[in-house]
Amino acid sequence: MVAPKPGTLIGAWMLKRAVLEVEVKLRLADPATARRDLLGLGATAHPPRLELDIFFVHPQRDFASTREVLRLRSCNGSFELTYKGPPTGVGVARARTEHNVATGSDPTALLLGLGFRLGPQVTKQREPFELLGAHVTLDHLPGVGWFAEVEAVGTDEAAARELVGRVIQNLGWVDWPREPRS
Repeated sequence: MVAPKPGTLIGAWMLKRAVLEVEVKLRLADPATARRDLLGLGATAHPPRLELDIFFVHPQRDFASTREVLRLRSCNGSFELTYKGPPTGVGVARARTEHNVATGSDPTALLLGLGFRLGPQVTKQREPFELLGAHVTLDHLPGVGWFAEVEAVGTDEAAARELVGRVIQNLGWVDWPREPRS
């Protein structure tokens, strides 16, 4: 099995097996303004990409009530299976442990054979940026709208929360509406 190279499928920061992720999702009224804000502060833009996310329903546990996620993301013929544990901590930023496995083939049949069921599917156009060590992604979900995700990963939850807050503050996005749904 060959893992995606940094800068491909989902970027170097997601190639780790398990990471602590802190993220805030914001609703965007105007993606052009968000792009200008990011580039005005010197953010590094990465190529946009189209992703398909398929969520799986656990055979014995209600992921909706535990706020866990098992997601298969496909992009450009590559697949990544991600388990996101339940959120920890308090506040507007969600923190959770994330486990990622890059795979060269679609593991859907394996998951269905283990008793998982297909859940919702989401297609989104993503525009990824890096700013101050954080990952900022502008997402367009057809029929739903535009969103910004500000994310920091690492091992220190407090430092990751501080970074996410600082990036939002520097961008001037403090008053933008938060999106509680993943």
